[in-house]
Amino acid sequence: YSFCTLLFLTIFIMKITTTQQARDLLSSIDVILFDCDGVLWAGAAAIPGSSWAIQELQKMGKKIFYVSNNSTKSREEYVSKIRKCLGVEASVDQIYSSAVATAEYVKQQGAKLCFVLGQKGLKEELERAGCSVIPDPPSRPYNPDAIAGRDLPHADAVVIGHDFDLSMEKLALAMLYLSQEGSRPLFVLTNPDAVIPINGKSMPEAACIAAAISANIRREPDAVCGKPDPLLYNIMGSPPRALMVGDRLETDIQFGINANIKTLLVLSGYQKESDLPKSNIQPDFYAADISQLIKLALSSTSKL
Repeated sequence: YSFCTLLFLTIFIMKITTTQQARDLLSSIDVILFDCDGVLWAGAAAIPGSSWAIQELQKMGKKIFYVSNNSTKSREEYVSKIRKCLGVEASVDQIYSSAVATAEYVKQQGAKLCFVLGQKGLKEELERAGCSVIPDPPSRPYNPDAIAGRDLPHADAVVIGHDFDLSMEKLALAMLYLSQEGSRPLFVLTNPDAVIPINGKSMPEAACIAAAISANIRREPDAVCGKPDPLLYNIMGSPPRALMVGDRLETDIQFGINANIKTLLVLSGYQKESDLPKSNIQPDFYAADISQLIKLALSSTSKL
């Protein structure tokens, strides 16, 4: 790194490198909010040391929440993945995803019927919140003339998440529901992520789908429910003495800033150390990964 970069990192952000730093941080918090992908796991595989770190934090009496912008899974599916991937027990009360935030927002707005581009987990959370979901069209060749001539029911909201089975028909229907004369359904995006890294490649996420719809109807979403919006923190009761741990500055760390809690960036996922001087979003602390923090705190030596 250049001298200016090193000076910036030294002055403005604390890199956790000593036992005292790690212990001071952990003693100042009671609650830890973990992003999942890039922090605890990468795809289907646990990030080395993450399972052990969670177990050690639980032994210390820390309360753990899992806070993810992935809208594809229900809370029960997250509990299953945590158990399978990390070997750690969790309950649905610890799960706060963008699907949960979206369902809560739609409920607050009084929406009763939704058209959804997204996976089963998102639809389950919406239905749990009292919003019926319009069934997806069957898989068939795209026929724009037939779609444009269809008589559609009024939808209270159109919810856009990460849809693995997105089709031109589903995309067109979302646009038509949002453009119905005499009504203005809510246009809701589960999370602002446009990219999800998979095997080193940038694959499209929910915001890409919403951008296509916005380009057609010339309207931006009324709400973007996942991180960095603090709605999830409010839903969980705004616990004090909390720390947000994440691998993305624009979502995870900004979420912690918006919630007015401490933030820790880990370099085990999306962000690299060299990104920090280039960004106006800065964590309070950063470390290589979550296990490094715990190893330092439990170490009898001063530095690893």
